[in-house]
Amino acid sequence: HSIVGRGEKLGDLLVQHGVLNSEQASQVLAYQERNGLLFGDSAKRLGLATEAELKQALAAQFGFPCVPAGDRTLSRELVAAYHPDSSYAEHLRQLRADLLSVATPPCVVVAVMSPRHHDGRTHLVGNLAVVFAQSGRRVLVVDADLRRPRVHDLFKTGNECGVSVLLSARKCDKPVREVTHFPGLDVMSAGPKPPNPQELISGEGMLTLLRSARGRYDVVLIDTPPAARYADGEIVAQMADTTLIVARKHKTQHRRLLDLAARLKKKNVAVTGCVLVS
Repeated sequence: HSIVGRGEKLGDLLVQHGVLNSEQASQVLAYQERNGLLFGDSAKRLGLATEAELKQALAAQFGFPCVPAGDRTLSRELVAAYHPDSSYAEHLRQLRADLLSVATPPCVVVAVMSPRHHDGRTHLVGNLAVVFAQSGRRVLVVDADLRRPRVHDLFKTGNECGVSVLLSARKCDKPVREVTHFPGLDVMSAGPKPPNPQELISGEGMLTLLRSARGRYDVVLIDTPPAARYADGEIVAQMADTTLIVARKHKTQHRRLLDLAARLKKKNVAVTGCVLVS
């Protein structure tokens, strides 16, 4: 479980999380006073807390959500959740700033597209959602890839109910799931694979779904199927405020990127840019 208690003392947070017991906390305090060190440095020198445990407690102290290193609640593919101080997470924050600079308040809807499977599209959606949530924004991830959905695997939300169920007007008890550790971050999985994904995506139901989301969230990130095989993503992109194109280093073919960009331009879709993932 994540450490809670924004503004609390570091020692109290470490005790709450079970890293230290009361006796060990007193031992660290005494060592701190004798040596004129910070509490965290003292705990580390005494071998009572690891660097990872201290970073997690500091994150909680500053109201910055992340996931403890040994926690398996979410997929390890969510690098920004487990390693928010990594260079990768810093690049994502820059991308977050770029998207907000072109956004129209109060909500920005972003479609994320790529030419092929395994281009890193879903990976980017998940990690970008995390850094938006870490900035205190209300975020909804919508898995509009009704062909081979994967968002539910990243956030471990299950896929029994979701977009396909809602768009087919069937009963869906809990279409939106909260993400553990990240208040304000919700996921709508794709749901069971339907026989008519493009017809569902292109209908009035998808517009209604996004209209409702705009009233509840600051950011909506939509994952889509590979654009080289299906037109679903282009349909979704026309409903969004802007689109991100994703390419994988040494894998995505340049001509496919150019073709996708040309098709989006022809349909007057706004494109913020292309993101290269490794």
